[in-house]
Amino acid sequence: MKTPDILVLIGQVVQMLAGFILSVEVIGLKRVANWAKWLSLLHGNLADNKRPFFGWANQIQIFVSAFTAIAMATAGVYALKRIKPQFDTRFVGVAAKLGGIVAWQVLLYGIRGVVAGLLYIKSLSVAKTSGLVGFVLLFLGFVVQFIGTIGQTLSK
Repeated sequence: MKTPDILVLIGQVVQMLAGFILSVEVIGLKRVANWAKWLSLLHGNLADNKRPFFGWANQIQIFVSAFTAIAMATAGVYALKRIKPQFDTRFVGVAAKLGGIVAWQVLLYGIRGVVAGLLYIKSLSVAKTSGLVGFVLLFLGFVVQFIGTIGQTLSK
């Protein structure tokens, strides 16, 4: 991907975030707070499997770890065989398992980030500044997307 393409994607993501911030009034503060509460409980349960709030939390962890490990092992064997055919592939399993652990931590931090974002959006709405912040983000998203589009046009 070229830089203009990335700018267009960033602009679109910022516009989606702005649209969500602007629609918080319609969605309702109580519903946003409930989403944040549910995700906090999910994060706590996924991070600490001793609390059985969701019975399927352990299965999520197993699925994420196994899927990542299988994908990384397959990619690792393929890449190593292409780079160095005589490479011993016994260490790919260790790297794949480490990749599964990293993917699990990324999932946990992602959930924590979404909760923090929802609570921040709720606080913006309570302070009656969500309209201004949403408009500024929407405008910035359009500007970044416009710059990316100009870059795409000039590169052709």
